Amino acid sequence: MNTFFSKKDFSFALLTWGPLLIIPAYLLFSIMSLQEALIPIALFLIFYSFTLWIWLGTYYKFAEEELIIKAGPFRWNIPYHQIQRVIKTKSLLSSPALSRHRLEITHQKGHILISPQREKEFLSKLKGKNEQIEMDL
Repeated sequence: MNTFFSKKDFSFALLTWGPLLIIPAYLLFSIMSLQEALIPIALFLIFYSFTLWIWLGTYYKFAEEELIIKAGPFRWNIPYHQIQRVIKTKSLLSSPALSRHRLEITHQKGHILISPQREKEFLSKLKGKNEQIEMDL
């Protein structure tokens, strides 16, 4: 299999979906009339859809010459020959990773954090694409 979806953990689910459960409750129980609530409801639905897109659409795909990283509407293409190092990290920086257990991929243009399911299989495939990658795991 060439596609690995992001690992998801409870803390990230709580951080992501907790506020999205509180907002509709507030709108439902607020004193606003339906007409006053239309704009907040519309904004909430847009934000909810965007968040759902990222939650369900974060994955890492092995293409012929590059690693493709997708998180909803966002996309990164990293050629295998540009990947220099992979390390484990628990950094909470914003990234296309939905778990605290992450891999930091350092490449010629910077670094990116990911959290693939089936991590060992992912790393094995990545090493197969570029044996020069340094892995500090």
